[in-house]
Amino acid sequence: MQPVPELYKKYFIDIGIERLEIFKLIKEKFNINRVLYPGSFVHISPSFFFPEVIYLDLDKRCKKFFSQKETIAYIESKKEYNQEPILKYYEMSFEEENEEEPCSFDLLVSQFAGFISIHCTKYLKKNGILLVNDSHGDATMAYCSGEYDLIAVINNEIKIESEGLNEYFIFSRKREINKEDIIKKMKGPKYKNNANSYIFRKR
Repeated sequence: MQPVPELYKKYFIDIGIERLEIFKLIKEKFNINRVLYPGSFVHISPSFFFPEVIYLDLDKRCKKFFSQKETIAYIESKKEYNQEPILKYYEMSFEEENEEEPCSFDLLVSQFAGFISIHCTKYLKKNGILLVNDSHGDATMAYCSGEYDLIAVINNEIKIESEGLNEYFIFSRKREINKEDIIKKMKGPKYKNNANSYIFRKR
């Protein structure tokens, strides 16, 4: 059996946050080939399900991790597609311009990293999919942006729901979403209903 890369094991497997079920659901539901994952750290789970994933992160440990033969070998041992995995890593902030073509990705991943949707939507194809949680308020920012339609959520049982979407992003007591406050605090609000993750389609 192929050894697990140490950083991936320590920060994702050992604490139970690989999120394999989420990426598997996205693979089964949508036609995804190219994925952009800003603020990824060494979370290589998407590469098990999608043939091409571009990772962006500033952590100094990532460059060595993504260049190791052991990392590629582990992905090859776990992948659920026939072609050879393609992955690229940029040591940079997602707020910076990268050299990838705009409108060239099928999936944009935003997980616990900040306001990915504000800075990286331009890389997503029209009708492309944004997978986002609201840990730092990025699902809320996507919802308010006018650039996306909410098409489904992944509930806390890790199942996709596409009904009753108008029940999300609503407060228990009537008040408006304050985007400036969310940006300042970098934390998603407490709504009447909250999902594990949200699935948006780019308009």
